[in-house]
Amino acid sequence: MTGTRALEIDVTVPRRHFEVSARLRVEAGERVALFGPSGAGKTTLLEVVAGLAEPARGGAHLGPLRLSLPEAQPGSRRLWSRLRAGGPTPGAIAAVSLVRQPPALFPHLDVEQNVSYGAALSSRVAALLHDLGLMPHRRARPRDLSGGQAQRVALARALARRFSVLLLDEPLSALDASARATCWAAIRARASEEGAAVLLVTHDLKEAQSFGDRVAVMDDGEILAVDGPSEVVAHPPSRRAAEVLGYRCFLSVVGSGHDRAATVLTAAVDPARVRIGPFPAEGWVVSGIVTSSTPDRSSFEVTMTVQAGSPVLGTVGGEWTAASTCDLSILVDRPVTVGKELLATVLTPPVVASESARQCAAGRQSSDRGETAIR
Repeated sequence: MTGTRALEIDVTVPRRHFEVSARLRVEAGERVALFGPSGAGKTTLLEVVAGLAEPARGGAHLGPLRLSLPEAQPGSRRLWSRLRAGGPTPGAIAAVSLVRQPPALFPHLDVEQNVSYGAALSSRVAALLHDLGLMPHRRARPRDLSGGQAQRVALARALARRFSVLLLDEPLSALDASARATCWAAIRARASEEGAAVLLVTHDLKEAQSFGDRVAVMDDGEILAVDGPSEVVAHPPSRRAAEVLGYRCFLSVVGSGHDRAATVLTAAVDPARVRIGPFPAEGWVVSGIVTSSTPDRSSFEVTMTVQAGSPVLGTVGGEWTAASTCDLSILVDRPVTVGKELLATVLTPPVVASESARQCAAGRQSSDRGETAIR
């Protein structure tokens, strides 16, 4: 088996409205979640690894094995002849197991036959049918299954064979919470047993964080950030990545650092990290006018408008003097009167960009694809 080799992806694939251009390495035994909105290019990247999408440049490799189709060359030989010359080998194809959103079951085969199809290991078929709750339906045909049952059959079929790369394209979208937990446990167990590199496509951040050893944030065909499940959210490397991760409030603060040079920082603010309370040891206190107060389950989401030039108290790496105009969200346990002036404590927000960092990076990175991170 090739399960001890890392999956290497370095590819460019043209799409209708944008170009998917990404580089990613998934170690053997590692699980990486591709997170982003619909249409971000996540499935395209998965299809390249599976040999279903034709790249314009680069490809996907498992050690010396090429998994992806050969590069498209305008006016060159037909695809079938290029496949003979440099496409995926049978060994490479056998190394990849794929689960897509449509289960794609064989309608003339029953559940057990679908799971056993191809290179399935007979010793694992019965165990997977039992673990995924499919044993009572093992003689049923696909037409007699619910959507969730069909997804579990497709998953069992992918897990029943040997593989070095496991590709999951929102494989459990039709399942309830209990069934999903059971299936995730089976996926983790089989991936660990095979020592496989696992790539999951999802637009559910909680799912990405709970499953992935790392989370890769994608948008418009570009990987914006790759980090641990907690770190990627706590420290987004750019405003664009922060927006994809769900941040909606951005506070720009003007100040002077130790070298007395003027700097503008942009902080991605999580409402859960904002308090109406005492001056913090680390963080900022900003003033604003309450413009709305909306019930949110047991809390109230309060929006306060921070006016340009409002004084900012507190320090985070410098002396911060004023804020730009923005709307800041706060979660409180009681309604707040609209029009009231508030002092809000922003607890160490993630700083995603600075003017000085952008200027330093201007010569080596285009700024139209998102701001440069500062560390």
